[in-house]
Parts: sequence; C-alpha cells; structure tokens
Amino acid sequence: MIAYFSIASLTTFLAWPFLWDSPTYHFLEAFQVMTVFPFEGVVRFMGGYYSPAALPWTFIPVLMLIQFTEPVILLFLPGFVSSIWSLVRHFSDNKKLIILIAWFAVPFGVFLLLHSNVYDNFRQFFFILPPIFVLAGVTLDQIYRRIRRRDVNLAITIALLIPGILGIVSLHPYEYIYYNSFVGGIRGAAANFETDYWLTSYREATVYLNANIPANAKILVFGNTFNVDHNARKDLRIFGFDSENAIQGDYDYVLISTRYNAHLTILPDAEVIYEVRKNGVLLCVIKKLAK
Repeated sequence: MIAYFSIASLTTFLAWPFLWDSPTYHFLEAFQVMTVFPFEGVVRFMGGYYSPAALPWTFIPVLMLIQFTEPVILLFLPGFVSSIWSLVRHFSDNKKLIILIAWFAVPFGVFLLLHSNVYDNFRQFFFILPPIFVLAGVTLDQIYRRIRRRDVNLAITIALLIPGILGIVSLHPYEYIYYNSFVGGIRGAAANFETDYWLTSYREATVYLNANIPANAKILVFGNTFNVDHNARKDLRIFGFDSENAIQGDYDYVLISTRYNAHLTILPDAEVIYEVRKNGVLLCVIKKLAK
C-alpha cells in the first residue's frame, strides 16, 4: 500500500499542473470542490429527473448492471460472492483480497455518505472498474480450471467478447451510449437514462450543416458548442444558447440535443430538417427557423 500510494501520488503530482505551486492545499481544494461539484443540471435516471446530490443509492449499481456487457456482470457477481466468502473464512490470509474489495467498496461508500454530486452516468467512478474486472476474472479462472481444455476455453473467451465487439461495431462512433440487453439495449434505455450527454452527435449534425446550408448562416446551439465550432465551415457563425432570450435573435438554424427533452421544448413548432439517430435512437435535431 505504501508503494501504491507513493507511485499514485507522484504520478498525480507530475500529471496535474494545478498542484505544482501548492500540492497539499490545491489537492484538498480540488477534493472539496469535486465532492459537491457545482453541476446545475438534472440527471435522468430510470425515467425520472434528479438533482445530482439527491440521487438514490441504487444509481451507481443500476448503471453498472446495465452498461457493462452481460458477461462481465455474470462473471463479477459470483466472483464477488466467492471473494466475500473467502474473506469470512480466512480473513487474515487474504490481504490482497481485502485491498481489492476495499478499492470497490470504499468509494461507493463515500458516495452514499457524502451525497456527492454525480452526473453523466457513472463516469466519475471509472477508477473503481479494475477490481470489478479482476473479480470477474476470478470466476473465469475457476471455469478454466474446471474445464482444462484449451479449445473449449478459447471458445468461451470468444463468446464472452462477442457482446462487447457487437456493441462497438453497432454504436460507432457513439460507443459510450452503450446499454446491454438487461434494459433492452440503447432503445430500451433512451427514454429512461442518459445517452449522448457529451453531444458527440453534434459532429455528425455539423457535417450535414456544412454540406447543406448557405454561406454565413447563423446557427444557435443548445449546450456546449465545442463539437460544432471544431467541425463547422469557417463562414458559419455559431452561437451558444444562453437563455430563453437567445431564441429571439436573428438565427437561421438551431441545433438541439435530446438531453432534458430539449428538442421537444425548444422551438417546438420549428421545422426539423435533419435528425441524428443511432440504432433508431434520436440523439439530436437540426431545426430551420422561419424568417
């Protein structure tokens, strides 16, 4: 543990310029801010909308259950149970197992106790994924040891990889909106959970704008404008959506994501001229504003 935290501390310091002039103070400052990060939006979860600080305790477990591929879940659960049973029987002889489970359990416990602001699904908890895969590997190792046939084990490995490969191929370039069959895939999840919260679909929408709208058009963008600014023609004028008053401006088109159902509430009567969909799920729309 001393070696682990020493390496982690050194790596964090070298890779985080914010710490360089005052490491301890700035680290504690960042920890305090991140504990209750001032995210002003709401979070879609199981069909409802919640404040990031008022999410149910099931938020992280449910999302992990439906956003990992099915084999990971089916392997992790028995691996976790067998590891807990091993700790109960031989606690003093399982120091590495204690660390592994604590790696997963402690951050989740902190989330429950501090009611930390969490949003955009469980991306703030990516650092607890390694023990999940290790515990899944415990189950897989036990399966391999029982079968002891390389051809069968190879076939099992390929079968376990297929759901992930299919998800990557079918959703590219929106792999991060993946949901597994436990919730009906992305189609089943779309109305109940977050999908394209990073507005990746704006890039595809901007490609359409580049090819189909006149020079010097003024485009109003709901949410972050980065993916539009970065990909738009040089002559196009991009404006961020700041408030309801912004709609009163003299714009030609508006680009709106489906987050918060904004595509339904913002300029509902404007003509939709283009939609970005993936596997039938609507991600964003372009509306043409009447003059």
